[in-house]
Amino acid sequence: MGDATMWWVLTGVLVVLELVTGTFYLLMLALGAAAGALVAMAGLGLNTQLVTAAIVGGLGAVLLGQWRQRQTTTPQEAQDQHLDLGATVQVDAWDAQGTAQVKHRGAA
Repeated sequence: MGDATMWWVLTGVLVVLELVTGTFYLLMLALGAAAGALVAMAGLGLNTQLVTAAIVGGLGAVLLGQWRQRQTTTPQEAQDQHLDLGATVQVDAWDAQGTAQVKHRGAA
């Protein structure tokens, strides 16, 4: 099996793992593997393939991490997005089974 084929197989495996786990970091590594495959198809050596895959995948992961840090939400923003967080409910009475009906935002 050629170098390019191995890189494409690795790319596919990383994409499948990303779909299973739901992290975008593996997708960045898959992009690095795809870059390694393209370099292999260009006929360059294994060292160049490895360096290209490491730079593209690593840079993608670092940039993704920085982007995610900038996307943090404050508690007030989280409450604005999820109206039920921190809301007060009124419990009028408990029944014999230990459950209750509550009113929240005008609904039972």
